[in-house]
Amino acid sequence: MAAITDTISSASYALRTLREELTIDQLLNVYYALVESKLRYSIKFWGNSYKYNMKKAFTAQKRAIRAMVCVPPWESCKEYFKKLKVLTAPSVYVLILLTDVIKNRHFYESDEEMKERESTRRMDLTLPIIPKMEIVKHCPRRFPFHNVLFPIPNHKESILVYYLND
Repeated sequence: MAAITDTISSASYALRTLREELTIDQLLNVYYALVESKLRYSIKFWGNSYKYNMKKAFTAQKRAIRAMVCVPPWESCKEYFKKLKVLTAPSVYVLILLTDVIKNRHFYESDEEMKERESTRRMDLTLPIIPKMEIVKHCPRRFPFHNVLFPIPNHKESILVYYLND
């Protein structure tokens, strides 16, 4: 995550130096190439942690927008997001997740459910049932977390996820 925010900070410097030479449309193209492409990179994995990662990414994004339109740091840049029609980092996260759900819709419904549904319920989503889920406790006295092995559909690998006990 630090590499992404560092890259966005470097892009902010580039936008600040280019704003005298380029039009706003050209600056937007530079923004999309240097900033938003970095925001979209792996946002599915770090976007859910607002307090740490998303907040840093959003702050770096606002710095880039302020550099483009020459706005001081104490002034809100909400209107510039609207004027430039740029999605905020949390909005990019939601967009990426929703497009991923639409692209992988077949993972959320079984064929039997699709046949049973009526046309009015065709757009409903259900979570997949993961077969053979193995839950293994990992050192419960020293570390208060479990590790869970999730098989990936249509792949030979699995995802190892850690979560804290409640």
